[in-house]
Amino acid sequence: MNSICLEDAGRKIGNRWAVRGAGFEIMRGEIFGIFGGAGSGKTALIELIAGRAVPDEGAVEFRVDGNQGVGSWVSLASQKPGLASDLSVVENLRLFASLWGVKRRSRQSRISMFIQLLGLADVRGRRVGELSQGQVTAAEIAKSLIPVVDVYAIDGLIERLDPAVRKRVWEYILSRKRHGETFIVGTSFGREASMCDRIAVLVRGSVVFLGTPNDLVAEMNSEVVAVESMNTPILKSQISDRFGSVVVERNGMLEIRSSDASAEAAEILSRSASDVSCLYLRCPTLDDALEELERR
Repeated sequence: MNSICLEDAGRKIGNRWAVRGAGFEIMRGEIFGIFGGAGSGKTALIELIAGRAVPDEGAVEFRVDGNQGVGSWVSLASQKPGLASDLSVVENLRLFASLWGVKRRSRQSRISMFIQLLGLADVRGRRVGELSQGQVTAAEIAKSLIPVVDVYAIDGLIERLDPAVRKRVWEYILSRKRHGETFIVGTSFGREASMCDRIAVLVRGSVVFLGTPNDLVAEMNSEVVAVESMNTPILKSQISDRFGSVVVERNGMLEIRSSDASAEAAEILSRSASDVSCLYLRCPTLDDALEELERR
């Protein structure tokens, strides 16, 4: 596979457009992020790319040496796990390997590798219906990585993993990228989006940004003033009235995005020093950028 090309692709869920007008190309060997909040259309778009749904308008094409095809090259880890609850973890992986035609001589080694990678060694013989939600998530990702295909899509699952397992999964993805494998990662978290080569940001079913994570942050052209106060409601009202800025309350801090953050920080201190217990400036994050795009 050389690339996946979306041409004004759209999909309806019932009578509502879940995603519409998606147009971009995903290249071989790329880690491509689908970044958006809950209900933005990430799953609908990923299922289109993975060939699990047919576009209601536009097209999704796989381009292979000048030819075109559809998504039989994509293995998907879904938020609706495709695991048999009455089979054990290892039985599910064997079944999936067989269905995808993984060669017998490499089947067991791949199953063992992904059981270790996803931290499933202690529950490999346990039925999926008896697992915790986190273990089911890990098993679903392991299942999707078993086939030897061109493209792997993981829809909103990596962020649910334990930190050590998450780290190993990203190390594996980065290592396989160097071998020309393509990964599509759906996420609502900037931490995961930052690991991608490029991202498409979805807001209310539309792609509102396409580019690198660094480009998205740079587009904000601002810094963030973070303020902690013992009188949060009063200070929040004062800042909103004085600067006309959108004030976000996060983790007990008030945050204001500004292109002149230093001046605003100095004025907040001069006017409300007695109400401020902590103030600092920071660079914007991908999560900040997503919130900004969602407000527009």
